[in-house]
Amino acid sequence: KAHRAVVRQSYRPALQARKYRELEQVVDEVRPALMVVDCVAGFGVDLALARGIPYVLNVPFVASNVLTSHNPFGASYTPKTFPVPNSGLPARMSVRQKLANTLFKWRTLGMFLHPDMAALLREDAAIRKELGIAPPNAMTRVDEAAAVVCSSVAELDYPFDIPDRVSLVGAVLPPLPEAPDDDEVTRWLDAQSSVVYMGFGTITRLTREEVAALVEVARRMSGTHQFLWKLPKEQQHLLPEAGSLPDNLRVESWVPSQLDVLAHPNVSVFFSHG
Repeated sequence: KAHRAVVRQSYRPALQARKYRELEQVVDEVRPALMVVDCVAGFGVDLALARGIPYVLNVPFVASNVLTSHNPFGASYTPKTFPVPNSGLPARMSVRQKLANTLFKWRTLGMFLHPDMAALLREDAAIRKELGIAPPNAMTRVDEAAAVVCSSVAELDYPFDIPDRVSLVGAVLPPLPEAPDDDEVTRWLDAQSSVVYMGFGTITRLTREEVAALVEVARRMSGTHQFLWKLPKEQQHLLPEAGSLPDNLRVESWVPSQLDVLAHPNVSVFFSHG
């Protein structure tokens, strides 16, 4: 369910087309010799390929996420038995887990047979034809890149042979602090002794069961740790009623600077996705 929600949240052809046209105007004005494109900005890769502009692909997470195919028929830079991203499976799998890994690929493919997703595919095909963009291919963004710069290290990923064009550069961080001096969240952190910070990014979508489990984790640690949870507003309806939330849990739809939160001396644990 969570993986399906991520796909539906991020696959919006009309929005991608609007961003493509806006970026196209900038490219026409600047006429860049090289583009640096984030891996989730598919419109940027499409434009670079359409114009024949060399590009560097920026990857803000582990390399296997963009080097592993979700499609059972797709090419992949990782072995066929490699755990599919978002599957939650370990590197060393039992026979049952290997079967689940294969099934996960088929279920991902099957998502696009749903009427809603099929309609999006037709919309995407029509937009690409109008703009003169080639059909999408998950590995094209890596195959055609002049270089791939990944803000991670090998030790955070499962072991596999990393292609020569991929450079692991570790975390790329701006100078801190970023948050304003009068930030209310920072003042709250200052007043705590030990805080567990939970944040799952802007794309990950949790299920109701997962949200309930995380609330229960906070409840069981009441009296020893405070919890700060950055949960997007559109997912907060999955929380229990306000009166039933544990007193040690603070939910925010947005924080001024996640890096400032992580750098705060009172934050003991960071709970995120893999």
